[in-house]
Amino acid sequence: MIQAFEQGRVLGYEAFAFEWTIAESEAALETAPKAKFTTKFRLYVTRDKPNVGQYYGIDNPNEPGNGYYNIHETSIHHACVSAHQLSTKDEIVGTIFTKYFKDLKAKDIKGDPLTYWGKGEDSYCTNLEDFFKYNDGTCGTWARYMKEILRIHNIDADEVDIGVVNPAINLIEEEKITKKMTQIMLNAGISGVISTGKTSFMVKEWEDKANGECYELGDEYIYASGVVGIPAQNKDDPCSIFRNHVVLQYTTANEKQLFFDPSYGVAKAQLNDYENAAIKVVRGVLCSITYTDLSTGNYIISYYIYISKNNTNNTTELKYTVE
Repeated sequence: MIQAFEQGRVLGYEAFAFEWTIAESEAALETAPKAKFTTKFRLYVTRDKPNVGQYYGIDNPNEPGNGYYNIHETSIHHACVSAHQLSTKDEIVGTIFTKYFKDLKAKDIKGDPLTYWGKGEDSYCTNLEDFFKYNDGTCGTWARYMKEILRIHNIDADEVDIGVVNPAINLIEEEKITKKMTQIMLNAGISGVISTGKTSFMVKEWEDKANGECYELGDEYIYASGVVGIPAQNKDDPCSIFRNHVVLQYTTANEKQLFFDPSYGVAKAQLNDYENAAIKVVRGVLCSITYTDLSTGNYIISYYIYISKNNTNNTTELKYTVE
């Protein structure tokens, strides 16, 4: 006889089986069954009612739509199989991350690998529908994937967007670069608009050719030849320069903040720890010139500033936004 499942306990069976028979009467079940069968199928039991949530309409993004977010089979599968027999939120979250994301070998329900920036600069799968269609996604997609897995157990987590604080350092450095840009314009006999502000960061591993902070055009930092950067999901050496990065923030039962990065299989207690471990260089486009050449059109000349990552005093050079 099948016993009732314990409420609040996760179960994930890859091949749940039961036997059944066909007989002419109840009395004949034991003495003269006509046939015996075994049926196997996947069986999932979630910790709580899944939090699928209403989506918001395209025509009016401030009003709930007429349906709900899709829940994908791969998400359901790994949400339950990875957390089999667990019941508390904290152990479910930690175990799913450790068993499924940490070893950087995440697969879909068919056993095919899911990659992080697996298509190089063409990896633009930012929604989960495309993620499962192409088996590839960016950091935001991976964060949303883990978030969906947790929502299946009605566990909340927030996406955290990591961006760069403008690394101009101070007005003296900004003035220095602006003067260089102005001189370039004078030498070229052109006039234009000087602008500032675009920033990004570089994930390990990069080689510093100038042995320190660089204020030159282009290539004072180069990707280290023959050195593998930080491996990610099913990708040994993915893209390594970004305008932002997305991780997942989870609050434990005792109000402790934990940060999970499913893209790289890394979990940290503080964002500073993540930043110091992963970010090699902060790169900013401190100044750029936009000018018009009547014969050929618009041109942009940019000056980069590179700042080595060295947070020995635990200061933060990146900014974090919870969404």
